[in-house]
Amino acid sequence: VVKQVNLTAVEVSWEGLVTNVECADNFVVKSWPASAPGDYILSPIIPTDTFKWIISRIPRMKFFYQVIAREEKGWNGVEYNKSPETPYRTDDIKMVEHAVEDEISRVAEVTSINGKNLLMFTTGILASVISLVAMFN
Repeated sequence: VVKQVNLTAVEVSWEGLVTNVECADNFVVKSWPASAPGDYILSPIIPTDTFKWIISRIPRMKFFYQVIAREEKGWNGVEYNKSPETPYRTDDIKMVEHAVEDEISRVAEVTSINGKNLLMFTTGILASVISLVAMFN
């Protein structure tokens, strides 16, 4: 899963997507510009208790991302198990979308006033109260 952190960085996450993690010795994340597949970059080796990696990117440029589980096979070399390639481009609209998603995920409480539930949010980019949801019993 690839998610924009800001205009110049993305987070690649494989949390909950790896089966048999005990078979891997470590991970690497491979990324490359869509326009130049041969110009790939590999992350440093990532331990098997880490399931996300943040990568700096050129803004508004499409890149592909792939997580690779590595298993050391001794004198037989290394076995590579690769995820599907995921395309992603950072942009300004995604920054707003992620900010809204983050704000909505910070629900503080649901308070009942006069038989109606008020969905309260913490302070942030939207406002201290984003939505009033009337729910009848």
